[in-house]
Amino acid sequence: MLEANLIDVNTNQVNGGWVIRDHEGVPKAWGSSLLKLTTSPLEAEALALLCSLQQAWIRGFTKVYFEGDCKILIDSINNESIDSSITGIYADIKFWAAKFKEVYFSHVNHCCNQVAHNLAQYGSIDTSFYSDIQNPLTWIVNILYDDLSN
Repeated sequence: MLEANLIDVNTNQVNGGWVIRDHEGVPKAWGSSLLKLTTSPLEAEALALLCSLQQAWIRGFTKVYFEGDCKILIDSINNESIDSSITGIYADIKFWAAKFKEVYFSHVNHCCNQVAHNLAQYGSIDTSFYSDIQNPLTWIVNILYDDLSN
């Protein structure tokens, strides 16, 4: 699963995007959510990760790898040395992570996260948006498979 966020610089509103892939990297579901106002890019990344955790749990996954391109956040979660500005969100991330049988957080290069970034940018205008492999989006299909090659 990849997660990303986009902050509207005029409103400080965060959009999060996510994609769920199987163990071979094939996309199974994706979506985006309008999250909440934020005060920093790190907080936006943490909110997007929290949303991704919740989306995986809602869909019944029990063994998950979360990949994100915010090295500071991923390293902080793995080392449990979180920035004090996101202490509350960090507690929520740990709460949701504990629900899974297996959960891993890893850093990936920005180029491997294009689906989630595009979903964060274009997917959610009002509240949330969701699609799956049965109902692919015309504008996102090529990006879904381009990410497989990165």
